[in-house]
Amino acid sequence: MLFESLQKLINAIFSNVFNLGATIFGIGILFCALMAAFGGEEGKQKFQKGLVVCIMAFVVFLLARAIIGFVRMNT
Repeated sequence: MLFESLQKLINAIFSNVFNLGATIFGIGILFCALMAAFGGEEGKQKFQKGLVVCIMAFVVFLLARAIIGFVRMNT
């Protein structure tokens, strides 16, 4: 009984963290894309690189559970 309620609490916290992370990455990708498209010439390349980094970080964020499971199985 106690462990079930604890598990529900942990699941709720992590689902909120996942939604928050997805929102932050979405805002970062949108900002970098807009600045790369409409920004000045001096910052355009920096924002293009930032866009690539944001997308790669978002993919790693989405695959974090699978990566952790893979590492646990192979160690």
